[in-house]
Amino acid sequence: MFLFKMEKNKRYKPSSAIFIIVVVCLVVLFSTSFTSAADWDNVLKYENDDMKVTIINALNIPLLRSDIGTMELKSHTSVNQIKEVAFGDSVVMYYDFDNFKEIYYNGLGEVILTDVTTGEEVYRDYEFVYWGTETNS
Repeated sequence: MFLFKMEKNKRYKPSSAIFIIVVVCLVVLFSTSFTSAADWDNVLKYENDDMKVTIINALNIPLLRSDIGTMELKSHTSVNQIKEVAFGDSVVMYYDFDNFKEIYYNGLGEVILTDVTTGEEVYRDYEFVYWGTETNS
């Protein structure tokens, strides 16, 4: 236990501590608009047997959260479906992206290709293709 010896005519002012707490709360409140563009606080919400994913901003905190957008795997009937791949340039999988207000870079994450017969990771050339109409808002 700490004992503080106070001088005779000095009093502790609780108003200064309250002022500091209020200032810290205001700084945190106003800085959320600056940090909302960061992606470290994003949360994924899975629906429809993991076929549809909603990206939620601000750690899913009720008053701060906002939906960034949704993406749904349309080329498969389930996330575990294995599709045959032909030689040449062919579309293997495709997603529908909805309600994205801005570009979400690296939204699909890292691509890992696996040989289903050996279970080993394989390295192949691949590319992402945008198919549709682009709108600038």
